[in-house]
Amino acid sequence: MPAPESSLAPQDNIALENEVYTQVFGLDNDRKMLGYGRGMTKSKLFSYGLVTQGSQSTLAISTLIENISVKQVEQIKIIQAEQAIREKTLLKEAESRFYKEAVEVYANCIIDNLFGSVERSVAKPMPNFFASS
Repeated sequence: MPAPESSLAPQDNIALENEVYTQVFGLDNDRKMLGYGRGMTKSKLFSYGLVTQGSQSTLAISTLIENISVKQVEQIKIIQAEQAIREKTLLKEAESRFYKEAVEVYANCIIDNLFGSVERSVAKPMPNFFASS
């Protein structure tokens, strides 16, 4: 039920609120309170509500921390998987470059063996310009 609008000043609203609490819950003393038994007062009741609300907040915060921890673990796993893929790709690229270089070296060796000896026997020796005389 919505609260009726009032033209009362804030002090009047507080006084009215206190009067309503007193009528509903009775005076703040150690009498028996309906539904709560002996010893419960409105001050204890409302302070208990704050403690309960605080523990609910603590529970909510704990739940959020758990959720964040789970997400963090998932993100770490994703990052590790991406890193493994990157490393595998880099390794394949390095192997490919190594294979190409090895093929070039091998081809040059074959060419040198086939044609190098012919060229050496036919070719004249090059003069050594750096030799000391």
